[in-house]
Amino acid sequence: MIKILLDTNIVLDIALERQDFYEKAKQIVEILYLKSLPTFVTASSVTDIYYFLKKKKDIYTQLIF
Repeated sequence: MIKILLDTNIVLDIALERQDFYEKAKQIVEILYLKSLPTFVTASSVTDIYYFLKKKKDIYTQLIF
């Protein structure tokens, strides 16, 4: 059985809606979903993704307040 390891940047491209990469990353994830392929990220990717999402949230919070 094929198992897919998803790169951190693919997740971040979607989560942060990065202009240059969002559409391609979204297409990749949609294909993986439609084909029901088991897809994983590494444990270190989870912490990296959390870090960048929190950093972006903190930037928005600083701009608002």
